[in-house]
Amino acid sequence: KPEYKVGVENFAFVIKTTNPVVQCDEEDKMLFRDLCEETLISTASGFVFSHDKESIFVLTAGHFCEPEKEILADEKISGFVGDEYRELHYIRHDMKLDVCILMGVKFADETFNEVRFVDELPKIGEEIYTVAAPQGIAGEGIRPIFTGHFAGCDQNICMTTIPATFGSSGAGIYTKEG
Repeated sequence: KPEYKVGVENFAFVIKTTNPVVQCDEEDKMLFRDLCEETLISTASGFVFSHDKESIFVLTAGHFCEPEKEILADEKISGFVGDEYRELHYIRHDMKLDVCILMGVKFADETFNEVRFVDELPKIGEEIYTVAAPQGIAGEGIRPIFTGHFAGCDQNICMTTIPATFGSSGAGIYTKEG
């Protein structure tokens, strides 16, 4: 539907994995699989908030970008933006705001919508939507859309009635105007 255009076209499904720690032969892989293969750490949602001719900039959840303390291997961030898989590179994050900025290559034929951040919050009860990847449900050609209503804010947090769970973090929340 046209009213979901911005969220659908700018959606990013982000994936954090570990790189293999050591090179292994087939026998080693049976014994030390976690050290020999790329391993999924977590997934999140995000959206392209800016782009130029060569690059895209993705906003996602800050807690997704925090390095895992228990993992000794190098971490890699990649994902699907549009229907294209690509590596994404960490730029910076802010845990107080729980936001993270990633950068990736923009392919020649890609177009993204301009994302405008609201000057005023929606009114309580206003219909809103998100495109997210709860439980890692996303990928090429998949854009889960969830609708709800704006529920208001207190001094610490704003709330919606959009359902969310692990993997939804970092998704953009859009008004009908995008």
